[in-house]
Amino acid sequence: LAGVSVEVRSMTTPSVVTSTLDLKQCLASKNISVEAYKIFPGPASLSVAVACVADGQSVFAVLPFSLNGNDQKGVATLALRRGERVLDAAWQLVGRGDGAADTTPWGGLAVLTNERLLMCEYALSNFRERTETVPLCALKIRAEVRNHSRSTPIFSFLWVGPALLFSHKDGVSVLGWDGKVSTAFVRGVGGGNELALSAATEDALLLFLDANGTDAEERSSDSKRATPFFRPVSVADALVIGWGSLVHAKSRDGPNGVSDGLLLVARRAVASSLSRHDASRVSVCAVSHVADTLSLPGLAANVARRATHLSFIERARFMVWARNTKAALETVRNSLFIGAEGHEHGDRGDAVDKTTPHVPVDDALFRVAFDACEAASAA
Repeated sequence: LAGVSVEVRSMTTPSVVTSTLDLKQCLASKNISVEAYKIFPGPASLSVAVACVADGQSVFAVLPFSLNGNDQKGVATLALRRGERVLDAAWQLVGRGDGAADTTPWGGLAVLTNERLLMCEYALSNFRERTETVPLCALKIRAEVRNHSRSTPIFSFLWVGPALLFSHKDGVSVLGWDGKVSTAFVRGVGGGNELALSAATEDALLLFLDANGTDAEERSSDSKRATPFFRPVSVADALVIGWGSLVHAKSRDGPNGVSDGLLLVARRAVASSLSRHDASRVSVCAVSHVADTLSLPGLAANVARRATHLSFIERARFMVWARNTKAALETVRNSLFIGAEGHEHGDRGDAVDKTTPHVPVDDALFRVAFDACEAASAA
Protein backbone atom coordinates (compact mmCIF):
# COMPACT_ATOMS: atom_id res chain seq x y z
CA LEU A 1 0.00 0.00 0.00
CA ALA A 2 1.74 3.15 -1.25
CA GLY A 3 -1.00 5.62 -0.35
CA VAL A 4 -2.63 5.73 -3.79
CA SER A 5 -2.44 2.12 -5.00
CA VAL A 6 -2.83 -1.42 -3.67
CA GLU A 7 -0.50 -4.18 -4.82
CA VAL A 8 -1.63 -7.80 -4.54
CA ARG A 9 1.15 -10.37 -4.29
CA SER A 10 1.17 -14.13 -4.17
CA MET A 11 2.00 -15.84 -0.88
CA THR A 12 4.09 -18.44 -2.67
CA THR A 13 5.99 -15.87 -4.77
CA PRO A 14 5.86 -12.53 -2.92
CA SER A 15 8.13 -10.89 -5.46
CA VAL A 16 5.47 -11.24 -8.16
CA VAL A 17 2.71 -8.60 -8.27
CA THR A 18 -0.46 -10.31 -9.48
CA SER A 19 -2.70 -7.24 -9.45
CA THR A 20 -2.49 -3.50 -8.86
CA LEU A 21 -5.46 -1.38 -7.84
CA ASP A 22 -5.32 2.33 -8.57
CA LEU A 23 -7.48 4.07 -5.95
CA LYS A 24 -8.14 7.11 -8.12
CA GLN A 25 -9.41 4.91 -10.90
CA CYS A 26 -11.38 2.77 -8.44
CA LEU A 27 -13.14 5.85 -7.09
CA ALA A 28 -14.00 6.87 -10.64
CA SER A 29 -12.18 10.19 -10.59
CA LYS A 30 -8.69 11.24 -11.62
CA ASN A 31 -8.96 14.83 -10.46
CA ILE A 32 -9.17 14.19 -6.73
CA SER A 33 -6.41 13.56 -4.24
CA VAL A 34 -6.53 10.12 -2.63
CA GLU A 35 -4.58 8.92 0.37
CA ALA A 36 -5.15 5.45 1.87
CA TYR A 37 -4.05 4.78 5.41
CA LYS A 38 -5.44 1.32 6.33
CA ILE A 39 -6.24 -1.92 4.55
CA PHE A 40 -8.53 -4.77 5.69
CA PRO A 41 -9.72 -8.10 4.29
CA GLY A 42 -12.75 -7.97 2.00
CA PRO A 43 -16.11 -9.71 2.43
CA ALA A 44 -15.26 -12.33 -0.21
CA SER A 45 -12.25 -13.91 -1.81
CA LEU A 46 -10.33 -11.70 -4.23
CA SER A 47 -11.38 -8.48 -2.50
CA VAL A 48 -9.87 -5.97 -0.07
CA ALA A 49 -11.24 -3.05 1.94
CA VAL A 50 -9.36 0.23 2.13
CA ALA A 51 -9.85 3.22 4.43
CA CYS A 52 -8.83 6.38 2.62
CA VAL A 53 -9.35 10.10 2.32
CA ALA A 54 -10.54 11.30 -1.09
CA ASP A 55 -10.45 15.06 -1.59
CA GLY A 56 -10.86 15.60 2.15
CA GLN A 57 -13.79 13.13 2.43
CA SER A 58 -13.32 9.95 4.47
CA VAL A 59 -14.27 6.83 2.52
CA PHE A 60 -14.37 3.11 3.31
CA ALA A 61 -13.99 1.34 -0.05
CA VAL A 62 -14.34 -2.35 -0.96
CA LEU A 63 -12.27 -3.28 -4.01
CA PRO A 64 -12.47 -6.51 -6.04
CA PHE A 65 -9.46 -7.73 -8.00
CA SER A 66 -8.38 -10.61 -10.18
CA LEU A 67 -5.21 -12.67 -10.08
CA ASN A 68 -4.46 -12.26 -13.78
CA GLY A 69 -4.47 -8.47 -13.93
CA ASN A 70 -6.25 -5.34 -12.80
CA ASP A 71 -9.98 -5.29 -12.08
CA GLN A 72 -11.61 -1.96 -11.25
CA LYS A 73 -15.22 -3.10 -11.67
CA GLY A 74 -17.71 -3.30 -8.83
CA VAL A 75 -16.17 -0.94 -6.27
CA ALA A 76 -18.41 -0.42 -3.22
CA THR A 77 -17.99 2.64 -1.01
CA LEU A 78 -19.24 3.78 2.38
CA ALA A 79 -19.06 7.53 2.88
CA LEU A 80 -17.98 8.67 6.34
CA ARG A 81 -17.97 12.06 8.00
CA ARG A 82 -15.32 14.59 7.13
CA GLY A 83 -12.34 14.10 9.43
CA GLU A 84 -13.53 10.65 10.55
CA ARG A 85 -10.81 7.99 10.51
CA VAL A 86 -11.26 4.23 10.55
CA LEU A 87 -9.54 2.38 13.39
CA ASP A 88 -10.69 -1.19 12.77
CA ALA A 89 -13.15 -3.17 10.65
CA ALA A 90 -14.41 -6.77 10.52
CA TRP A 91 -16.90 -8.75 8.42
CA GLN A 92 -19.30 -11.41 9.65
CA LEU A 93 -21.11 -13.81 7.32
CA VAL A 94 -24.71 -14.36 8.48
CA GLY A 95 -26.60 -15.91 5.56
CA ARG A 96 -25.52 -17.94 2.55
CA GLY A 97 -28.74 -17.33 0.65
CA ASP A 98 -31.49 -18.15 3.18
CA GLY A 99 -32.43 -21.19 1.11
CA ALA A 100 -33.38 -19.10 -1.94
CA ALA A 101 -31.58 -19.72 -5.21
CA ASP A 102 -31.61 -16.05 -6.20
CA THR A 103 -30.24 -14.72 -2.90
CA THR A 104 -26.51 -14.09 -2.50
CA PRO A 105 -24.47 -14.33 0.72
CA TRP A 106 -24.89 -11.43 3.14
CA GLY A 107 -23.86 -10.46 6.64
CA GLY A 108 -22.60 -7.69 8.88
CA LEU A 109 -19.74 -5.21 8.77
CA ALA A 110 -18.45 -3.50 11.90
CA VAL A 111 -16.43 -0.32 11.41
CA LEU A 112 -14.85 1.41 14.40
CA THR A 113 -13.82 5.01 13.81
CA ASN A 114 -12.56 7.75 16.07
CA GLU A 115 -16.14 9.05 16.32
CA ARG A 116 -18.46 6.03 16.35
CA LEU A 117 -18.95 2.29 15.97
CA LEU A 118 -20.96 1.44 12.85
CA MET A 119 -22.92 -1.75 12.26
CA CYS A 120 -23.60 -2.19 8.56
CA GLU A 121 -25.33 -4.85 6.51
CA TYR A 122 -23.67 -6.06 3.34
CA ALA A 123 -25.03 -8.21 0.52
CA LEU A 124 -22.73 -9.59 -2.15
CA SER A 125 -23.72 -9.09 -5.76
CA ASN A 126 -23.87 -11.84 -8.34
CA PHE A 127 -20.41 -12.23 -9.86
CA ARG A 128 -21.80 -12.53 -13.41
CA GLU A 129 -23.83 -9.32 -13.04
CA ARG A 130 -21.02 -7.24 -11.55
CA THR A 131 -20.16 -4.15 -13.60
CA GLU A 132 -18.94 -0.63 -12.97
CA THR A 133 -22.48 0.32 -11.92
CA VAL A 134 -23.11 -2.87 -9.90
CA PRO A 135 -20.71 -2.93 -6.92
CA LEU A 136 -19.16 -5.96 -5.29
CA CYS A 137 -21.55 -5.58 -2.37
CA ALA A 138 -24.32 -3.30 -1.19
CA LEU A 139 -23.59 -1.52 2.12
CA LYS A 140 -26.27 -0.18 4.44
CA ILE A 141 -25.75 1.33 7.90
CA ARG A 142 -28.08 -0.41 10.34
CA ALA A 143 -26.98 0.99 13.71
CA GLU A 144 -24.31 3.09 15.33
CA VAL A 145 -23.11 4.11 18.77
CA ARG A 146 -21.02 7.14 19.54
CA ASN A 147 -17.37 6.68 20.42
CA HIS A 148 -16.58 9.16 23.19
CA SER A 149 -12.84 9.12 22.64
CA ARG A 150 -12.13 11.10 25.82
CA SER A 151 -14.82 10.22 28.37
CA THR A 152 -15.91 6.65 27.51
CA PRO A 153 -13.92 5.43 24.48
CA ILE A 154 -14.73 2.19 22.67
CA PHE A 155 -11.68 -0.04 22.93
CA SER A 156 -12.56 -3.04 20.74
CA PHE A 157 -15.39 -5.09 19.27
CA LEU A 158 -16.13 -8.76 18.59
CA TRP A 159 -18.64 -10.56 16.40
CA VAL A 160 -20.38 -13.49 18.15
CA GLY A 161 -22.69 -14.85 15.49
CA PRO A 162 -24.90 -11.93 14.42
CA ALA A 163 -24.29 -10.17 17.76
CA LEU A 164 -21.80 -7.31 17.89
CA LEU A 165 -20.13 -6.88 21.28
CA PHE A 166 -17.94 -3.90 22.08
CA SER A 167 -15.82 -3.03 25.10
CA HIS A 168 -15.63 0.39 26.71
CA LYS A 169 -14.57 1.98 29.98
CA ASP A 170 -17.63 0.75 31.88
CA GLY A 171 -17.67 -2.84 30.60
CA VAL A 172 -18.98 -4.70 27.54
CA SER A 173 -22.23 -4.02 25.68
CA VAL A 174 -24.15 -5.49 22.74
CA LEU A 175 -25.15 -3.31 19.79
CA GLY A 176 -28.34 -4.57 18.19
CA TRP A 177 -29.23 -4.29 14.52
CA ASP A 178 -32.16 -2.11 15.54
CA GLY A 179 -29.84 0.43 17.20
CA LYS A 180 -30.52 -0.55 20.80
CA VAL A 181 -27.61 -1.11 23.18
CA SER A 182 -27.77 -3.85 25.83
CA THR A 183 -25.36 -4.56 28.68
CA ALA A 184 -23.30 -7.75 28.71
CA PHE A 185 -21.47 -6.89 31.94
CA VAL A 186 -20.41 -3.79 33.82
CA ARG A 187 -17.25 -2.92 35.72
CA GLY A 188 -16.84 -1.12 39.01
CA VAL A 189 -17.66 2.52 39.60
CA GLY A 190 -15.40 4.69 37.47
CA GLY A 191 -14.57 1.89 35.04
CA GLY A 192 -10.99 0.84 34.54
CA ASN A 193 -8.14 0.36 32.10
CA GLU A 194 -8.50 -0.66 28.48
CA LEU A 195 -10.31 -3.93 27.74
CA ALA A 196 -9.69 -5.79 24.46
CA LEU A 197 -12.21 -8.43 23.35
CA SER A 198 -10.50 -11.50 21.96
CA ALA A 199 -12.87 -14.50 21.82
CA ALA A 200 -16.03 -16.04 23.25
CA THR A 201 -16.50 -19.46 24.81
CA GLU A 202 -19.73 -21.23 25.78
CA ASP A 203 -20.50 -18.82 28.63
CA ALA A 204 -17.56 -16.46 28.97
CA LEU A 205 -15.53 -13.85 27.13
CA LEU A 206 -11.77 -13.88 26.75
CA LEU A 207 -10.46 -10.37 27.28
CA PHE A 208 -7.09 -8.71 27.63
CA LEU A 209 -6.75 -6.03 30.28
CA ASP A 210 -4.25 -3.22 29.94
CA ALA A 211 -2.22 -3.88 33.08
CA ASN A 212 -0.29 -0.62 32.88
CA GLY A 213 -1.16 1.72 35.69
CA THR A 214 -2.85 5.06 35.25
CA ASP A 215 0.27 6.87 36.43
CA ALA A 216 1.76 8.87 33.55
CA GLU A 217 5.31 7.91 34.44
CA GLU A 218 4.46 4.21 34.43
CA ARG A 219 2.58 4.48 31.12
CA SER A 220 5.56 6.16 29.49
CA SER A 221 7.63 3.00 29.85
CA ASP A 222 8.29 0.97 26.73
CA SER A 223 6.97 -2.28 28.23
CA LYS A 224 3.25 -2.85 27.70
CA ARG A 225 1.52 -5.47 29.76
CA ALA A 226 -1.77 -7.13 28.79
CA THR A 227 -3.34 -9.57 31.24
CA PRO A 228 -5.70 -12.19 29.75
CA PHE A 229 -8.72 -13.29 31.76
CA PHE A 230 -12.14 -14.91 31.30
CA ARG A 231 -15.28 -13.02 32.30
CA PRO A 232 -18.48 -15.09 32.70
CA VAL A 233 -21.33 -13.61 30.66
CA SER A 234 -24.62 -14.80 29.23
CA VAL A 235 -23.59 -15.67 25.69
CA ALA A 236 -27.14 -16.91 25.09
CA ASP A 237 -28.42 -13.41 25.85
CA ALA A 238 -26.07 -11.85 23.29
CA LEU A 239 -26.97 -14.39 20.60
CA VAL A 240 -30.72 -13.98 21.13
CA ILE A 241 -30.42 -10.18 21.01
CA GLY A 242 -28.32 -10.49 17.85
CA TRP A 243 -30.80 -12.71 16.00
CA GLY A 244 -33.88 -10.97 17.40
CA SER A 245 -32.71 -7.44 16.60
CA LEU A 246 -31.64 -8.58 13.12
CA VAL A 247 -35.10 -9.93 12.30
CA HIS A 248 -36.72 -6.85 13.86
CA ALA A 249 -34.53 -4.47 11.85
CA LYS A 250 -35.16 -6.27 8.55
CA SER A 251 -38.89 -6.41 9.22
CA ARG A 252 -38.92 -2.61 9.00
CA ASP A 253 -37.67 -2.82 5.41
CA GLY A 254 -41.11 -3.86 4.19
CA PRO A 255 -43.13 -7.03 3.66
CA ASN A 256 -40.21 -8.74 1.89
CA GLY A 257 -37.60 -7.70 4.46
CA VAL A 258 -37.68 -10.97 6.39
CA SER A 259 -37.70 -14.09 4.26
CA ASP A 260 -39.09 -17.40 5.49
CA GLY A 261 -35.60 -18.85 5.28
CA LEU A 262 -34.10 -16.15 7.52
CA LEU A 263 -36.88 -16.53 10.09
CA LEU A 264 -36.41 -20.30 10.13
CA VAL A 265 -32.63 -19.99 10.54
CA ALA A 266 -33.03 -17.42 13.33
CA ARG A 267 -35.53 -19.57 15.22
CA ARG A 268 -33.34 -22.65 15.00
CA ALA A 269 -30.24 -20.71 16.05
CA VAL A 270 -31.99 -19.17 19.07
CA ALA A 271 -33.47 -22.50 20.20
CA SER A 272 -30.05 -24.13 19.85
CA SER A 273 -28.25 -21.36 21.76
CA LEU A 274 -30.75 -21.44 24.63
CA SER A 275 -30.27 -25.19 24.99
CA ARG A 276 -26.48 -25.12 24.60
CA HIS A 277 -25.73 -22.07 26.77
CA ASP A 278 -26.89 -21.09 30.24
CA ALA A 279 -30.33 -19.59 29.61
CA SER A 280 -31.09 -18.74 33.24
CA ARG A 281 -29.38 -15.32 33.03
CA VAL A 282 -31.00 -13.86 29.94
CA SER A 283 -32.42 -10.34 29.96
CA VAL A 284 -36.00 -9.15 29.48
CA CYS A 285 -34.97 -7.79 26.07
CA ALA A 286 -33.80 -11.22 24.91
CA VAL A 287 -36.92 -13.04 26.12
CA SER A 288 -39.09 -10.38 24.45
CA HIS A 289 -37.34 -11.07 21.14
CA VAL A 290 -38.00 -14.80 21.55
CA ALA A 291 -41.69 -14.29 22.33
CA ASP A 292 -42.53 -11.42 19.99
CA THR A 293 -39.97 -10.94 17.20
CA LEU A 294 -39.33 -14.65 16.59
CA SER A 295 -42.87 -15.73 17.56
CA LEU A 296 -41.75 -18.48 19.95
CA PRO A 297 -43.91 -17.79 23.04
CA GLY A 298 -43.63 -21.35 24.35
CA LEU A 299 -39.83 -21.21 24.35
CA ALA A 300 -39.95 -17.74 25.92
CA ALA A 301 -42.18 -19.01 28.73
CA ASN A 302 -39.84 -21.93 29.36
CA VAL A 303 -36.83 -19.59 29.56
CA ALA A 304 -38.70 -17.11 31.77
CA ARG A 305 -39.53 -19.89 34.21
CA ARG A 306 -35.81 -20.53 34.70
CA ALA A 307 -34.78 -16.87 34.75
CA THR A 308 -35.53 -16.29 38.41
CA HIS A 309 -33.59 -13.01 38.42
CA LEU A 310 -36.45 -11.44 36.47
CA SER A 311 -39.38 -9.99 38.39
CA PHE A 312 -42.39 -12.25 38.84
CA ILE A 313 -44.52 -9.85 36.79
CA GLU A 314 -42.16 -10.14 33.80
CA ARG A 315 -42.00 -13.91 34.07
CA ALA A 316 -45.79 -14.18 34.39
CA ARG A 317 -46.30 -12.00 31.32
CA PHE A 318 -44.28 -14.35 29.13
CA MET A 319 -46.25 -17.32 30.47
CA VAL A 320 -49.48 -15.51 29.62
CA TRP A 321 -48.05 -14.86 26.15
CA ALA A 322 -47.76 -18.63 25.73
CA ARG A 323 -51.33 -18.96 27.11
CA ASN A 324 -50.06 -20.91 30.11
CA THR A 325 -52.45 -19.25 32.55
CA LYS A 326 -51.94 -21.84 35.29
CA ALA A 327 -48.17 -21.26 35.43
CA ALA A 328 -48.62 -17.47 35.26
CA LEU A 329 -51.05 -17.34 38.18
CA GLU A 330 -48.93 -19.80 40.15
CA THR A 331 -45.88 -17.55 39.66
CA VAL A 332 -47.81 -14.52 40.90
CA ARG A 333 -49.26 -16.40 43.87
CA ASN A 334 -45.90 -17.83 44.92
CA SER A 335 -44.29 -14.39 44.71
CA LEU A 336 -46.99 -12.91 46.94
CA PHE A 337 -46.42 -15.55 49.61
CA ILE A 338 -42.66 -15.12 49.35
CA GLY A 339 -43.09 -11.38 49.87
CA ALA A 340 -45.33 -11.96 52.88
CA GLU A 341 -43.01 -14.45 54.52
CA GLY A 342 -39.77 -12.63 53.66
CA HIS A 343 -38.03 -15.69 52.25
CA GLU A 344 -38.61 -18.23 49.57
CA HIS A 345 -39.18 -21.37 51.64
CA GLY A 346 -41.67 -20.12 54.22
CA ASP A 347 -44.79 -22.01 55.30
CA ARG A 348 -47.68 -20.69 53.24
CA GLY A 349 -50.32 -21.65 55.76
CA ASP A 350 -48.59 -19.81 58.59
CA ALA A 351 -48.16 -16.75 56.34
CA VAL A 352 -51.90 -16.56 55.75
CA ASP A 353 -52.75 -17.12 59.39
CA LYS A 354 -50.31 -14.63 60.87
CA THR A 355 -50.70 -11.72 58.48
CA THR A 356 -52.35 -10.64 55.30
CA PRO A 357 -49.97 -11.07 52.37
CA HIS A 358 -48.68 -7.76 51.02
CA VAL A 359 -50.13 -7.07 47.57
CA PRO A 360 -48.07 -4.57 45.54
CA VAL A 361 -50.00 -1.65 44.13
CA ASP A 362 -48.84 -2.18 40.58
CA ASP A 363 -50.95 -1.84 37.46
CA ALA A 364 -48.73 -4.42 35.76
CA LEU A 365 -49.79 -7.07 38.30
CA PHE A 366 -53.46 -6.53 37.55
CA ARG A 367 -52.66 -6.52 33.84
CA VAL A 368 -51.11 -9.98 34.22
CA ALA A 369 -54.25 -11.25 35.95
CA PHE A 370 -56.44 -9.68 33.28
CA ASP A 371 -54.35 -11.19 30.45
CA ALA A 372 -54.43 -14.56 32.19
CA CYS A 373 -58.24 -14.49 32.33
CA GLU A 374 -58.39 -13.39 28.69
CA ALA A 375 -56.04 -16.18 27.66
CA ALA A 376 -58.08 -18.71 29.60
CA SER A 377 -61.31 -17.68 27.91
CA ALA A 378 -59.67 -17.79 24.47
CA ALA A 379 -58.08 -21.20 25.02
